[in-house]
Amino acid sequence: MLTQLAALAMIHGTRNTAPTGLPKARGIMGERDLIAFEFIPVDVTGVGVADQNLPVIPGDFERMVFVPHPIDSACASVDEGAGISGNTLKAPRLPGMATAFEEQQTNAAVTSLSFDDRFSLLVDREQTWRENRRLTRLLREAKLKSSQACVEDIRYGGGRKLDKSLMAQLASCQWIRHHQNLVLTGATGCGKTWLACAFGNAACRQGLSVVYVRTPRLFEELRIAHGDGSFGKRLSALAKTDLLILDDWGLAPLNQTERNDLLEVIDDRVGTRATLITSQLPTEHWHAYLNDPTLADAILDRVLHTAHKVALTGESLRKQENPSTLSAGAPNTGYPPRRSPPAC
Repeated sequence: MLTQLAALAMIHGTRNTAPTGLPKARGIMGERDLIAFEFIPVDVTGVGVADQNLPVIPGDFERMVFVPHPIDSACASVDEGAGISGNTLKAPRLPGMATAFEEQQTNAAVTSLSFDDRFSLLVDREQTWRENRRLTRLLREAKLKSSQACVEDIRYGGGRKLDKSLMAQLASCQWIRHHQNLVLTGATGCGKTWLACAFGNAACRQGLSVVYVRTPRLFEELRIAHGDGSFGKRLSALAKTDLLILDDWGLAPLNQTERNDLLEVIDDRVGTRATLITSQLPTEHWHAYLNDPTLADAILDRVLHTAHKVALTGESLRKQENPSTLSAGAPNTGYPPRRSPPAC
């Protein structure tokens, strides 16, 4: 049933004031009835209103009355013959469902499916679209150095001595959800950064936020943040990240300000977020590297107390970039094989 209400409002008082003309508004109330609310200009003196014996609605306003009258068919006509289109689904931000619906319209095989089956296909497509969009955003914000690294491509040969069961456990990202840490140590070129990015990629695919940053660059960013007053904002952003990857830990000595900043970053994440650290220095040398017994104890207790430790061994994997070091045949580099582009 289509009805229309024309509202005559007279408002008195200091808290609420109203102009003589109010804008027109429409809305849907209930599951079946379309109610068109039309607020028409009224004389605030109330001349003529009292003579109509209209009901008064109490509230913040001193007096408000509604006059029902038949609806104008041109005002609220509904085109019952118009069907759903792709643009109709794009309006409420359902682009995945809109694309799937347009494909269904051109696929004759889909028309034989029941309504439930077709609707299920639309919902699945929308969910997949949203998941892919979120993954793209997470990977973009993570800024991984090795964007193509993934745990499925880990090579266990070349004397790296990687434990497959441990790698599978770390790839599940449960250690991130349990707010634990991961420390990757080894000589330069053994694949620490690539492995860290692979775990970051796995975290993004499971809906976790990741930030990759080289430790020297992080200290430079924090130094600038001290100067422009954004230090607190930067710390807050790092504290909200599910996984923070600190690459190249221990390359250069730290000054007192950098040690204090490092403690602030680590302390904000204890028990609430996970941190992954890569370093050429074995963990037993970290205390001497920090060069401050008090701060070193505080930092290392927070980092290593709940940390998984993986020590990588073997020759440098970057030797493959120097042809003079390659022997005949394909070397076992430890890096995943490069995928050939699809044939044209």
